[in-house]
Amino acid sequence: MRDPRISDLLGRRPVQTDVAAVAGQFTGKRILVTGAGGSIGSELCRQLHRFGPAEADHARRDESRCNAIQLALHGRALLDSDETILADIRDPHRVMEVFSQFRPQIVFHAAALKHLPLLERYPLRP
Repeated sequence: MRDPRISDLLGRRPVQTDVAAVAGQFTGKRILVTGAGGSIGSELCRQLHRFGPAEADHARRDESRCNAIQLALHGRALLDSDETILADIRDPHRVMEVFSQFRPQIVFHAAALKHLPLLERYPLRP
């Protein structure tokens, strides 16, 4: 028996990304990541941080896990910077406020509701 490979889990070959080629697309840009506290969103935040964006704002509907992102990126977790935004993307007025205030040039929409059947029954609950 051999150790598992990532391709075993994915069911396909891993995608090879030319990081140097894409890095320039993010350097100096204002970037917004929704769902920044989740597994995909937080990884996006970590990877984008390396490319030197002008701003990398992290939106989440609650404060849980936001401190982990700040700690990973800046070595502190006071949640006192403007980069951490509390916003529920299901609230169109709040989304407009965020876009007006932060004027992102690039948006990564990683917000997700994992327990969809339950949440579909109660759409107005956080």
